[in-house]
Amino acid sequence: MKAPITKLTFTFSLIMCFIQIGLANNIQVSSAILTGQDAINDTYQIQFDLSWENSWRTSTFERNWDAAWVFVKYRELSPLGEWKHALINETGFVAPTGVTIEPSIIHGSNPATYDNMGAFVYRDANGIGDVNWQGIQLQWDYTSVPDDAVLEICVFAIEMVYVPQGAFYLGDGSGVSGSFEAGTSGLPLLIESEEIELLLGGAAATNLNNNNSGIDDFNDNTVIELDEPLFPKGFNAFYMMKYELSQGQYAAFINKLTPIQQANRFDNSNSGSSGYTITGQGGGNIGPFSASSPDRACGYMNLADLNAYLDWAGLRFPTEFEWEKAARGSLYPVPREFAWGNAELNRVEYILINDGLENEMIINPGANIGNALLGENRGADRPHRCGIFAASAQNPTRIETGASYYGIMELTGNLEEFVVSVSNPEMRSFYGEHGNGVLNANGDSDLNGPLASISVKAGTWVSSANGSFVSRRVGTVSLITRSGFAGLRACRSANNAQ
Repeated sequence: MKAPITKLTFTFSLIMCFIQIGLANNIQVSSAILTGQDAINDTYQIQFDLSWENSWRTSTFERNWDAAWVFVKYRELSPLGEWKHALINETGFVAPTGVTIEPSIIHGSNPATYDNMGAFVYRDANGIGDVNWQGIQLQWDYTSVPDDAVLEICVFAIEMVYVPQGAFYLGDGSGVSGSFEAGTSGLPLLIESEEIELLLGGAAATNLNNNNSGIDDFNDNTVIELDEPLFPKGFNAFYMMKYELSQGQYAAFINKLTPIQQANRFDNSNSGSSGYTITGQGGGNIGPFSASSPDRACGYMNLADLNAYLDWAGLRFPTEFEWEKAARGSLYPVPREFAWGNAELNRVEYILINDGLENEMIINPGANIGNALLGENRGADRPHRCGIFAASAQNPTRIETGASYYGIMELTGNLEEFVVSVSNPEMRSFYGEHGNGVLNANGDSDLNGPLASISVKAGTWVSSANGSFVSRRVGTVSLITRSGFAGLRACRSANNAQ
């Protein structure tokens, strides 16, 4: 037991993440405080209010919900310390009426999720519409912090979508570049279990092949076993970010780093290019950092930046299997389909209003046809704000909003998204390890062996439609330099497979 507390002060902390969709989902954390200190068990209650718009939960068809991934950073103020990640206990939380709180816990035999990095917060029953919950509490294990420390906390919330356990197909039967197929049949392959012993390449109908494309180290004549049993195959449940990472989110991330870490995670030379608006003081490389268009999808990241953000936020890359499932769900694939489930794309050049603002809109979206920002229709030479098509659609259908089967936005177009492929031995050894909230002194991921190569999905605002089909695969990229087309959509394994 530590010494009794004589005096403790609290510093108010507030993080707002403005990501818009429809009438503006506008996720906000407010009134964050520390309360209920237990000096015997070294715990605090982290209390905050949480709201966002156009939330949902359904037990039919998609059987899913949207959620907030909530994690907490703290620092000591006297003397001023570095920002650190707060470990959230599996119990001790307080859920207001109508709320489910799901702290991150052990996931079967997978060590990647035993990390106490945060919690998912979502509806506890079916419903649709805005949510505004007061007095949510998570329990923080502050063992490494003195009882009488003067502390500041920041509570972060990222909108996520739950993708439930279940079978799904890889490939769409069209034979587009690198796409998966069942053996050499040209047909999609059904994934019916997470424990499947999967063979890559070869003619057998139970093998996962690649239309002999040459982008992998397997093909019609070379068979390789996917011998990492914990490689996330997409059958088990997982969460995926509802939107691509925004510039406001990335600025908030680098603001919590040391000056040395910031120097490695940000380069002001890209500011003003291709819609990139993050700058430091006076437009330079010194923080604090801000984005003049914080709701716009964030480009100009390299693989080290992506690895670092995921580690810091307690998240991970999706695998290419999970990405295809997140797009098409449990439905049988449509040849050359986009994320909204068919091959029809609006090719009329988009007209923007409120350029760069949180209410940026497209005034001429296609009706009864898929909308996505690609080379055929871009009205501005840059990515658009997160969720713009749901906000701009004449009718809020999956097709017009460009939504995936599960309600994930902009899986087609806007910015490239990166996934763990089965193209090479390094990526095949991935077992779904999540970030631990800690970076090394240089601002790089401190995980064992952060990925040195990655693969690409989604297409960008300059991509052709043919380069943006759900099933299209491009093999391995290194992403050493920062690219204006490089975005991020993070993932996290669910605690259960329900």
